[in-house]
Amino acid sequence: MAAHKVTEENFSSVSMNDHLDFYHDCNDVTRIDAIESLTEYGSKLKFKPKAKVIEVGCADGSVSNILFQHLPKDIELLLSCDKNEKAVQFAKEHYKNNKTAYRVLDIEGDLPEDLKGKFDNFISLMTFHWVPQQEKAFRNVYDLLADDGECFLTLKSYSHIYHMFVLQSKSKKWGPFMKNIKNFLSPYYDLSMPDQHIAKILKNVGFKNIDVRSKQKMYTFKNLEKFRGLMIGVNPFKVPENEFENYIDDLMETARTLRIIDEENGTLSFLFNMNIVHCTK
Repeated sequence: MAAHKVTEENFSSVSMNDHLDFYHDCNDVTRIDAIESLTEYGSKLKFKPKAKVIEVGCADGSVSNILFQHLPKDIELLLSCDKNEKAVQFAKEHYKNNKTAYRVLDIEGDLPEDLKGKFDNFISLMTFHWVPQQEKAFRNVYDLLADDGECFLTLKSYSHIYHMFVLQSKSKKWGPFMKNIKNFLSPYYDLSMPDQHIAKILKNVGFKNIDVRSKQKMYTFKNLEKFRGLMIGVNPFKVPENEFENYIDDLMETARTLRIIDEENGTLSFLFNMNIVHCTK
């Protein structure tokens, strides 16, 4: 089959966070990771009385809600941010409380002056792997924090899902829509020791008390439709709407080529490497 021609008309298309309902319904893995990470490492985090906390990567707000439940009761503010306006609006509508505010913010962009140096804690859970300009983003994290402020975040390096996207991008059919694939893989996707690379960036930025760890994890979807829904929700590529279902069908077939689907039980298990970052300003 001939490759599709990419046109401006095609780009009334489907891409990440346009299907927030699918993301909200199917993204159990991120919520589970958030609970596990906060349970395991929460005791190491230090919060001042009436702390101001900023979170980057709130997406639909469900992880923000989990984070809020793990924070001290006396915090003054949790400011949960995302660069996607639709996501921020969704979070406002579904996870509102009297101490959580939502705001559009691009952690790779220029910081608003009113946010610089205003936060005691920066937290981001399973989001920073979406950020191509890592050093720029970490410099912004540094600038958001007050003196002695604390940074805690988790991010992926390798993942079977990334490998699926890489394989799909090599097809004649879908390759034209996935030319910018490197922008949507973790910057550490193909590094053997991502923790050391991250620690070097943090040191260059000026952070201290740097602790970066790597952990391999596996998650099993007990329902293939749940995984399909997640792929719809997190798809970062602009695929024409009239081709989107075929694109997802082929992505599921790519998963089968990786042998991560158990056809007999109707489950899918994928590996990913998670990096845990803890440091102070």
